Amino acid sequence: MRRVGPPTISPDEIGKRIADISFPTPFPSYLEYNPPVHGTWNIVHTGMLVPDAHIIYVCAAGCLRGVVLTAAEMGEMSRFSSISVREPDIVNGRMDDLIIDGVCSVIDGLAARPRAVLIYTSCVHNFVGTDLRYIYGKLRERYPDIDFSDGYMTPIMKKTVPPDTRTWQTIYSLLKKNDHNSKGVNIIGCDLKIDEDTQIFKIAKAAKVDLLEITKCNTYEEFQKMGSSYANIYMLPVAARAAGYLEKHHGQKSLYMPVCYSYKEINLELDMLCRELGVDMPFDEASLIEECEKEAKKTADLLGDSPVSVDGVCSPRPLGLARYLIEHGMNVISLFVDGLNAEEEDDFKWLFENRPDIMVYPTIDPKMRVFDRKRGENVLAIGQKAAYFNSTKHFVNMIEGGGLHGYSGIIRLMELIRDAYENEKDTKDIVPRKGLTCMSVI
Repeated sequence: MRRVGPPTISPDEIGKRIADISFPTPFPSYLEYNPPVHGTWNIVHTGMLVPDAHIIYVCAAGCLRGVVLTAAEMGEMSRFSSISVREPDIVNGRMDDLIIDGVCSVIDGLAARPRAVLIYTSCVHNFVGTDLRYIYGKLRERYPDIDFSDGYMTPIMKKTVPPDTRTWQTIYSLLKKNDHNSKGVNIIGCDLKIDEDTQIFKIAKAAKVDLLEITKCNTYEEFQKMGSSYANIYMLPVAARAAGYLEKHHGQKSLYMPVCYSYKEINLELDMLCRELGVDMPFDEASLIEECEKEAKKTADLLGDSPVSVDGVCSPRPLGLARYLIEHGMNVISLFVDGLNAEEEDDFKWLFENRPDIMVYPTIDPKMRVFDRKRGENVLAIGQKAAYFNSTKHFVNMIEGGGLHGYSGIIRLMELIRDAYENEKDTKDIVPRKGLTCMSVI
């Protein structure tokens, strides 16, 4: 056997200067490569957040392999089942019966009755026109004591309604519509617990409001309390659809407070929350900004001219993060992103004008399979993909903003960057592990 193509591709052959890319689609979309970096959560990890629930996937054996392995790696196979779809099931016109009989067989065989069942159908059910409404109606008739919700493992919808976006709506559709509790506000759509040092918690405490998160729910009853809250805070774009669903069907107000790195935007978000909860700002914002500036300077002084690389996995606002670091004296040289958040147009323009030579690399381009990952300098990476593609042991192990938000989030991030600079991590061991912070039996 002999290798087809060059052993490696140099960064210059695949990357582009930020001045040479278009916004918000810097690279064309075609065949995709899946790099061996798995810290982000998939729909199995997220579905497991629902306490006392059982998850059933209905799809072909090839597709089942990945989700079964995820459940096994989490040590959660007792909460996971699958129904395999074979070729005869597609042509014999009995797909409805396959799902109904399969789900009933799973439920009847469990040692304990689940409070909820999340059923994930797949692409093939879209293709053959499976009557999911009929199926769920029959299951609810047979098991009136169980809450059923429709999940979707449909990568064919990735460019319209991605599976992770659908999953959050699936989860929160299980909430019962209850009388609104003026003492309850939910934080929704975050796989990770939100750092309780964030200003959101201080505002809630001043307003004597309970902040509820699914990540802190240990029982189904605790989860159902979220149905009584009167508003939902969401920080990640992936939760927008779920927030809209809850506003339409439960009357819960949506409050979008995105993870960001602009003092002005943070101020507007916190001010909005204070007005909504009817309290004055319980802290001095000027002092917090001063502390952020102090921590950023301390970080910049430590790093000096050390190159910094940022990826789109570490935060929903990688451009905003890169801009903040550059404005505070840090040497950002590259971004590893596939698409750009439309909310970051101002940050894109700023980088375009002020740092046009920053290199941008696609992580899912098939050529990245042979990307030359050996850097001549020791890069400090923020995010797992930036660490992998730079072959560095100095990185901030963070996904989706890391549960950080507001001024306290920036302060904490500066601490993490300094720690990453001073201490090595075992990159080869860390980045292949699925679901950062999830339990793993590996």
